[in-house]
Amino acid sequence: MLDIADLFRDNVTLSIAFAAVKEAQRSDKTIDRLVRREAARVFRKQQIIPAMIDRIKQVLRLEEKLEEADGAGRGGDA
Repeated sequence: MLDIADLFRDNVTLSIAFAAVKEAQRSDKTIDRLVRREAARVFRKQQIIPAMIDRIKQVLRLEEKLEEADGAGRGGDA
C-alpha cells in the first residue's frame, strides 16, 4: 500500500536528511533536532502539507470515478 508521504519522499526527505547531516557536522545539536527543524522549514517553504491534501483529494476523486464506472458497467445489477 502506498503512503501519501511516499509521493514526496524523494523530493523532500532526502534533502532534509542531507541538510541535517551537514549542519550536524558544524553543530553540537542532535540529528533528531536538526531533522525536525529542517523538515519544518522545508514543509513551510515548499507548502508540502497543502500539496499532500490536494493529492489525497485527487486520489479520492479517482476512486469515486472508478466506483461509478464499475457500477455503470454492471447494468444495474450492483
